[in-house]
Amino acid sequence: LGAFHRVVEKYPNVKLVLLGKNGDVVKIRRPWLHVVGPVPHAEVAAWMTCATFIVHPSLMEGCPRAVREGKALGRFVIAVDAGGTKEAGPDVLVPPRDPIALADAIVEALA
Repeated sequence: LGAFHRVVEKYPNVKLVLLGKNGDVVKIRRPWLHVVGPVPHAEVAAWMTCATFIVHPSLMEGCPRAVREGKALGRFVIAVDAGGTKEAGPDVLVPPRDPIALADAIVEALA
């Protein structure tokens, strides 16, 4: 979420929708944040097709399904370079634990 604060500064009307297990994020309330939580796999594609693009910030991945599914649905995908993420073919890879690089990639995708 640290990266998204920077994005909101530049694009105040942008919205972040979080799917999946999000831990303590559920307790955070921001006007730009919508936490959906876990959804059945059969519904993930419907959520992804509504997205302008997909951001996959996971630091621990084998072969990330969300990145592959986003690409298969024709979505632009920004991901953190961790585990097998590079092989899944995201459009943009950012270094792990670098919220500024992640924010910059999101801002560039919104431009």
